[in-house]
Amino acid sequence: MEGLLYGTQFSNVAAEIRAGRKEGEKISAKSTIEVMALMDECRKQMGLVYPQEMEQ
Repeated sequence: MEGLLYGTQFSNVAAEIRAGRKEGEKISAKSTIEVMALMDECRKQMGLVYPQEMEQ
C-alpha cells in the first residue's frame, strides 16, 4: 500500500497533532488499538517480555 512507510506515517501524525486532531483521518484510533492488541498477543505467544515490563 502506498503511503504506509513509517516516515510517511510519522509525518501524517505530526500534521494531525499540529492541526489539533484527536484521531487520525487515515488510520482510526480503533484500528491502532486493534493492531496493538494483536502485537501484544504475538509477543505473549512468543514469550517476549521487554526489560521495563519485568517486575522489580
